[in-house]
Amino acid sequence: MVQEVFDEQKLPAEFVSKVLQGVEKLQWGKGQENTFIGALTAAMHAIGEDVTYDYLMGVSGAAFRLHFHQPNWCPSSPDGTCGFDHSEPAMKALGYTAEGHWTPKDKPKAVKKTREAIVQSINKGFPVVAIDLITSADYGVIVGYQDEGKVFLCRTYYDKTEGYSQAEKWPWVVLVIKEKGKAPDWRENFLKSLEIAVELANTDRYPGHAEKTFYASGFGAYETWAANLLDESRFENLDEKELNRLTHTNGWCYLSLVDAREAAVRYLKSIKGKFDRESATHLSKAAGLYEEIVEKLKDGWKYAPMPWQLKEGEHWTKEMRHAEAGVLKEALSLERTAVDELKVAVEVAGKRL
Repeated sequence: MVQEVFDEQKLPAEFVSKVLQGVEKLQWGKGQENTFIGALTAAMHAIGEDVTYDYLMGVSGAAFRLHFHQPNWCPSSPDGTCGFDHSEPAMKALGYTAEGHWTPKDKPKAVKKTREAIVQSINKGFPVVAIDLITSADYGVIVGYQDEGKVFLCRTYYDKTEGYSQAEKWPWVVLVIKEKGKAPDWRENFLKSLEIAVELANTDRYPGHAEKTFYASGFGAYETWAANLLDESRFENLDEKELNRLTHTNGWCYLSLVDAREAAVRYLKSIKGKFDRESATHLSKAAGLYEEIVEKLKDGWKYAPMPWQLKEGEHWTKEMRHAEAGVLKEALSLERTAVDELKVAVEVAGKRL
């Protein structure tokens, strides 16, 4: 609902403007750590779509994603719009089109165009998914504006109050949701998601944003990540700041992998009843294997800490990195078998269309 009057229980007085009320909070620790899919879920709920985080993680293929940026490590590796772009299958599954804007803040004409697109979307009652609104380059939702769009109100994973926050930075990537058309039927969506899972696993790399960079993908990402962890030349002579950066990037990628595979388990269990018995059996086996991956990764979490989880004077050590590489190799073995099960499920279901 578009609202132009101030609700003093939700927003401070200086924010009187076009505001979409009732957009849900985004929070860490709720099993929705993929910030793009989390923000998209909140935006679709505000529009009136009854979808879950797990459903969007599944139909978009994000539940089956593993990317690892090369040659340098980058926290964009789990970003659902980098490398393989999960926004397209997510929107298609819901029957919507979307307009993406990549707009560096030093391009005034492009910024003006993007700002106008955001204002128009809010005016028609559609929140806008956007990156880097507050604190870090994670996704949130623009839910309102003031001063003709010069100021945005938002929901992010970094909000400090129950009410909406004021964006602190220019969102250089936004996804503007357009009108809804006809959505594919459930079978098409589910089969497509499994095909994406198989593609992601077997595609060695997707292009990065900078020249000579790429995202190692799927089985190749597991192998590359583990090999990087075992390569001590990457960690020699690093100052504390750079070691903390690598520690954070590693921990974020590890956390995101756990979140994705947990979503894969829930998604596969939710859809298996839609298929014939043979396909459902293979989906159940895949879900069980992903559960084993999650358990193994959680057992190894102590080897992939975030910087703030380390005590004063502690660092991410060679021993921890080598142990983590071992965990990733064990997870890869299980992942290969899980993807084989998904592949057979797709083949069997396809023959019975």
